[in-house]
Amino acid sequence: MKIVVLEGSPNKHGSSNMLANEFICGAQEAGHTVQVIDAAHSDIHPCTGCIHCGYEGPCVQKDDVEGIRRQLESHGIRDGLEVLSAERSAEADALTNMPYEYNVGRALTAELVRRRSNATALIGVNDMTALGILAELTARGIRVPSDVSVCGFDNIFSSAITTPSLTTIDHHLRTRCQAAVDMILSRTAP
Repeated sequence: MKIVVLEGSPNKHGSSNMLANEFICGAQEAGHTVQVIDAAHSDIHPCTGCIHCGYEGPCVQKDDVEGIRRQLESHGIRDGLEVLSAERSAEADALTNMPYEYNVGRALTAELVRRRSNATALIGVNDMTALGILAELTARGIRVPSDVSVCGFDNIFSSAITTPSLTTIDHHLRTRCQAAVDMILSRTAP
C-alpha cells in the first residue's frame, strides 16, 4: 500500500513529527511504501481571493501548493484538496475578544463558503481553529456532521461541550511528556 504522510509541524524534532516518524517506521516495517510531504517547511501563500484559478485551476501565486498537489495526485489522491492559511499579520487585525485561531477558523470557513467549495470535510490545525470552523458553519446553517465533517487536534475541554461536539485528535501530551522524561532520565542514570 502507498501511504502519504503530510507533516505540518514547523518543529522538525517536535512531538508531532516524532509521532509521524514512528508511524512511518511502523508502516515501512509492515511493507508499505511511504511518501512524506513536509508542508510546514514549504512555501505556501494564503489565498488572495483573486479568482484567477476559477476555484479549480492552478493558482497564479508561485508557491509549493501545486507541487504538493502533484505529489498527492501521483499517489492517487485527486482533486478536492484545498489548503487555506491565514497571514500572520491577520493576528494584529483581530478586533474581537475571541482567540486568534478561532477567528482564523471562522474567516477561512467564510472564504470557503463564499467560493461555494465542495469540501465535505474541514480540518483545523488545532481545536480552537476547528471550533471557529464549526461556529461559522453553524451560523450559515450548514449542518455538522450531516453536510460537512469537522476535525481538530488537541482534545481541549471546549471540544466536548460544543453542540455538536467536535471530533478531535488527542495528542496524549501527558503520556508523551512522561515518556520523554523517562527517556532522558534513563540516559543520565549512572
